Amino acid sequence: MKRLLLTLAFAIITLIGNAQLFIGGSIGTKFNGGNVDYTITAPNYSEEGVQYLNRSSYLNVAPVIGYKMSDNISFGLRLGYTNTTTKSCSDNFKENYDIKNTVLHYGFAAFFRYTVFSFNNLKIFADAELPVSFATQKDVVEGNNTTVEVNAPKQFNFGVLIVPGLMYELTEHLSFVSELGLLNFGFIHQRVKVTEEAGPETTLSYVQKNNEYGFGINNHVQATIGFIYTF
Repeated sequence: MKRLLLTLAFAIITLIGNAQLFIGGSIGTKFNGGNVDYTITAPNYSEEGVQYLNRSSYLNVAPVIGYKMSDNISFGLRLGYTNTTTKSCSDNFKENYDIKNTVLHYGFAAFFRYTVFSFNNLKIFADAELPVSFATQKDVVEGNNTTVEVNAPKQFNFGVLIVPGLMYELTEHLSFVSELGLLNFGFIHQRVKVTEEAGPETTLSYVQKNNEYGFGINNHVQATIGFIYTF
């Protein structure tokens, strides 16, 4: 028994000693918005105007740290922060964006990465991930020189995912990495805690539970693009 434990300890120490530390991550952002120009024409009447559509912005920051154990095997930890803000007009025909909805996601995912195919500097890999995330949401309504903040339901997610990806080694130390989130496969459990005012001095609280199975679940982004540096 002691010989077995010593052998395992020696193997672990050898793997750790030969492992290469890598750091990196990805940053993503996008913005969309617009308006509708319309014209109404009738006998003895015409009207032109503008209908203002929602404006939204998205920011995602996901640093990563891990160890490369061999040419085919790596493991690590990815942190995540996402801010999605949507602004809208209470009157769509007036350019006054007085309603703002903000959703914040925080989370992390431990992952095990296995390279399934390699050709020169190009590698195709699959990540087995254990994601955990939290989400908070807040609505802000401005009007009549007053601001009203409403805290929306809070979310908690966890699950298991298999996410394929591509890696291209630009140099000995620097690599380009892209995860194909649209092709992810797995399971996600989601809990949403809702608190509502049910009457004078009466509060109603309940928890909604939802399970997702299959491909492309959890509204995973279609693809992420980032870099890692291996020491």
